Amino acid sequence: MPPKVSLYRIEKAFYHAGYDLVVLTGNVSQGRLQPGMWIDLPREVGGPGRVPIQSVEYVEFLTGRELAVTINYQDLSNAAFDPAVLEGAEVEVVG
Repeated sequence: MPPKVSLYRIEKAFYHAGYDLVVLTGNVSQGRLQPGMWIDLPREVGGPGRVPIQSVEYVEFLTGRELAVTINYQDLSNAAFDPAVLEGAEVEVVG
């Protein structure tokens, strides 16, 4: 059976130094997300390709509630990668 593909639209993306995580917040466009799935951070924008999702949880901002996906910083192969380039992008999640 082929892996299920979900789509995730990223609104905000940043490095959380206190936990050594990259945090991506946004909304699921298709399917669902869960820890252990693989999110595609496209190589075309300097990303490492597919990396495992560490956690999935809702967070509250002044502008409303968004789904937050976290990735271990050590899973990024390019330490110079700026996650903010993903803001506004829709990416695939496989698992």
